[in-house]
Amino acid sequence: MRVKYYAAAQVANGLSYPELIARLKLAFQEDTTQPPRNHYCLSTLNKPAEMLIMPAWNQRAVAVKILTLFEQNSTDGLPVIQGVVVAFDPVRGQPMAIIDAPELTARRTAAASALASSYLSRTDASHLLIIGTGNLVPYLAQAHAVVRPLRRISIYGRDSRKAKETVQNVARVVGSKIEVALARELSKSAREAQVITTATRSLDPVICYRWLSPGVHLDLVGGYRPDMREADAETIVNASLFADTRQGVLLEAGDITQPVSKGLITEQDIRADLFDLSRGRHVGRTGEDEITLFKSVGAALEDLAAISLLFDHFGLDAQ
Repeated sequence: MRVKYYAAAQVANGLSYPELIARLKLAFQEDTTQPPRNHYCLSTLNKPAEMLIMPAWNQRAVAVKILTLFEQNSTDGLPVIQGVVVAFDPVRGQPMAIIDAPELTARRTAAASALASSYLSRTDASHLLIIGTGNLVPYLAQAHAVVRPLRRISIYGRDSRKAKETVQNVARVVGSKIEVALARELSKSAREAQVITTATRSLDPVICYRWLSPGVHLDLVGGYRPDMREADAETIVNASLFADTRQGVLLEAGDITQPVSKGLITEQDIRADLFDLSRGRHVGRTGEDEITLFKSVGAALEDLAAISLLFDHFGLDAQ
């Protein structure tokens, strides 16, 4: 079997957000094996660097994603996240494809947030606030715009130069029908927004409960380690909590593990995950004034769902 390579542009072409969101919903309804991911600190390199290895498999494919995260790259004009996904034939175990991991990861991460928002945000949500200026921000803006009638997107970043650049990048991808503007005062923008998504690697909360208005939906994307936080304890205690996978957030998400360890919440306070929502075991939002919070750390089955859609788009299948 000839191994095919899918570069970032091909991945983008094959993973439209409406199709990917629908495929993720199906993936959370189906049976897929996804062992806990392996997370390595590359301490011998004498710089902040990590490696993540995420395997998953089902009847359609076997895949493993290998990512590196080098924080120094952001100051050198290089992507922080780099890596590949290797897909194997589930019948004979032969390599089928090598896929650009950063593009696939960004798209499926944003699509998972949008899928959650379709259950958890108000159906009339028109104002999205994004906190962060990294590569993921334009993806999140596009995906959220698929599931809600957005008319305004506000961008907040601590670095004003990066924030202005991010505003321009987001405006390019969402089109002229949505106003994209710089959020100069975070607390004010947070009070005005109906959906807030955070995409930072912060160790300290960037969202305070006292800023939030009734009915807001929080989408916490950035924190993927137990030492990371994006929402303060009061937010976690008072919001209705949801997750991409219970196993993942209870193991890795500091926004959840830290309050659990302090006795502020229990594991049972997570009302549902994407398995429950996609399978109809939980309805999601139950009231107009309810503050909902979705915490994601990523799941390998999402990679497999994206690979499946990519194969369908390009006509590749296991042989």
